[in-house]
Amino acid sequence: VETWYDQSGNGNNATQSTAGNQPKIVSSGSIVTESQGKPAIDMINGTITKFAMASEVSMQSMFAVCSVTDVGGTAQCLLNKAGTNNKHFRFRGSGANFDPEAKLVSQLAVGTDISEDVGNIVEYNRDDSNDNTIFVNGTQQTLTTNTITADIPTDTIGTRVSENDPYAGKIQEIIMFEVDKSADREDLRNDINNHYNIY
Repeated sequence: VETWYDQSGNGNNATQSTAGNQPKIVSSGSIVTESQGKPAIDMINGTITKFAMASEVSMQSMFAVCSVTDVGGTAQCLLNKAGTNNKHFRFRGSGANFDPEAKLVSQLAVGTDISEDVGNIVEYNRDDSNDNTIFVNGTQQTLTTNTITADIPTDTIGTRVSENDPYAGKIQEIIMFEVDKSADREDLRNDINNHYNIY
């Protein structure tokens, strides 16, 4: 995949021009699918596959349909601000059960456990009162920390900095908003689940 097209109409396409770093949509002659049978992008099990977005999103709310695969215990970064170690949304390594983590410098919102090798609907939101929430498959996570007070800048999909925490699972969809979507969260989640049949 050289270009992952932005479906919002804003033209914020995500691209990867280096062939060896491009995720796959076809493997061994077959379309890549997730556990529920729907098409997916395969981030090639820990290879440094990533997309650069055309412009930065000041992320306050995010919905993703994705899976993680244990390739040696390392964390896997879904979204990141290019060139930084500490502005991202990732899944901590297998030793931490791939806990979902949103981070803005020293501020963290960390959930607990995500199922490996199956599609998940993962949500992050910081509302206008700085209440952070993470949901996995419709279930609100118990956050071990919850101190993020500003939007997370995002312009890269699939790795942290240049080569850290490469994403190793599959991604089906990522929706990012620059506003608080907590009031619409249930409707958005249900629409996503109606299409992907995650749970």
